[in-house]
Amino acid sequence: AGVLEQVSDALYLRRQLAVKYRDRDGSVRAWTTSPVALAGRGSRLSLVVSDDGRGTERLLMHRLLTVDVEEAEARTPEAFDLDAYIESGQLHYRFGAGPVLLELEFDESLLDYLTDQKLSEDQLVNETEGGRHVLVARLADTSTLRAWLLGMGGLVKVIRPRGMAQWVAANARAAAAQYEEAP
Repeated sequence: AGVLEQVSDALYLRRQLAVKYRDRDGSVRAWTTSPVALAGRGSRLSLVVSDDGRGTERLLMHRLLTVDVEEAEARTPEAFDLDAYIESGQLHYRFGAGPVLLELEFDESLLDYLTDQKLSEDQLVNETEGGRHVLVARLADTSTLRAWLLGMGGLVKVIRPRGMAQWVAANARAAAAQYEEAP
């Protein structure tokens, strides 16, 4: 059976998995772990596992070289909440461990979008005197968030955290420089 089928069986049967996994640096490690959940983000599937029944780790499915369903019962965290795990940004590439307090100023044209498609459940939006708006939200600092900020271009301006504002500015300048010599 293939990797996905074995993972699915282990999740359904609540059994441990013997896995061989290729890390990002190319090194290969093998161990026995407990599958907790299978989650998708775009075209990428991730397996959430727990080695000790307390903490969790995310494994990218395409890096699993082999998996075998073991007879031992899976040890999964009692309080694991997949929705909370996803909301915390654990399925993304993260910049730092905890959430950040994001404050950004944005154009009126994004108001409906940012109130319908919230960046976080606790976000607050206020109008400024100049007709622009300020959003404050606590969320994970992920590659997806940073790509979104860059994609918004001049429609948004990061106020806080300062390091993120500097990162966006530097990347925007580098992108603009690519077009200075364009035909």
